[in-house]
Amino acid sequence: MYYFAFEQLSFMLLFWNKSAGNKRCLHRGPAFLSGFYIDRTRLAPDCENQSSSGAGDPPPRQGKPRLQKILPALKAAFNNEENLPAENSGALRYELSLLLEEAHRNTARAALEAQAYPPTGLILLDILLEEKVRECREKQILFSGCVLESPRFLLGHPIGLQPLLAVIANLVDNAIRAVSHPCVKEKMIVLHFGQAAGRIYQITIADSGIPFTIRTLENLGAVGNTTGGSGYGIASIIETCQKVHASVKLTEYGEHVTGFSKKICISFSGQFRIEIISPRWKELRPKYGYITVTQP
Repeated sequence: MYYFAFEQLSFMLLFWNKSAGNKRCLHRGPAFLSGFYIDRTRLAPDCENQSSSGAGDPPPRQGKPRLQKILPALKAAFNNEENLPAENSGALRYELSLLLEEAHRNTARAALEAQAYPPTGLILLDILLEEKVRECREKQILFSGCVLESPRFLLGHPIGLQPLLAVIANLVDNAIRAVSHPCVKEKMIVLHFGQAAGRIYQITIADSGIPFTIRTLENLGAVGNTTGGSGYGIASIIETCQKVHASVKLTEYGEHVTGFSKKICISFSGQFRIEIISPRWKELRPKYGYITVTQP
């Protein structure tokens, strides 16, 4: 009856203990390549070959019991659960829920402590993203991503360094604001740099925050059209994309999709346009001709 919960607990405890002694094992590679699925507790391949008792390993943390030692006893208890008195069975369920909750907290804490954005090839952009990672860590937001190809070659043509930094800062700030809403439980942001099919360079960001309002979507590009900030962030992004002939695709996901609620993809395609792909497509009446609405 509790086999799945036991397996989940076993994996989370394994991750917690390994990451406590060797945080570099946390997966920092490409967080998503398609579908925007992020495995927040995936271990890097070299974790499988590392011993927890080798001479070069750091000593185990004092005061933290190595909980995986009790897992065989737990498994035996689960296997014999039908033979337990009713009151013991209820207590076992309660204690299991406590262990799962503790393991989840420690796993999330280890991921937050170890997160770092990979180098982009632009020193000022790296400094900007380091600051955003620090802000996310303080707000308990999991911020990750990957750089498949440096945005460095974009400089000069089609975009300058200052507007590029401004676009990325505004994208991340909007995502942080969206996931910081009190109703959001899983606070996640993923930022991706690289080329898509056809050698078109793309900057893509996805978050698990609250969705845009209908009014915001219908007025994309208008100054004062705010998601809770100054009202200039999105307008600045759209204005820059229009100047450098980049397209913007905003995709919203329905409630049945686990994880991310939306993503924004900026493609340096040489043609400016905005496409909104949303389950709410019937409700949207864009105010500007450059916005098209598509059914998912």
